Amino acid sequence: NIRFGLNEKIGQIAKRSGTNIPGFINKMRVEYAAQLMKDNPADTVQSIAEVSGFISQTTFIRAFKNVFGKTPTEYRFALHLTSAAKKAL
Repeated sequence: NIRFGLNEKIGQIAKRSGTNIPGFINKMRVEYAAQLMKDNPADTVQSIAEVSGFISQTTFIRAFKNVFGKTPTEYRFALHLTSAAKKAL
């Protein structure tokens, strides 16, 4: 069964990364969201959360903070500071 094989593979990857399947999937979603923030600075946090597969903005913020240690808004602010510093050089 292909589906069982896929679940097993995802489970193995999640285990190697030190988490469970939902945690692994959330990490992948959050990393995708972070990339969207870099690529689309005008998009709202809510729209990025939705595109990344999060229904609840609260869940998105919590998951994001678990991965990056800061909220999506704090992360975006840090991106702008880094970008401005690079332009100043």
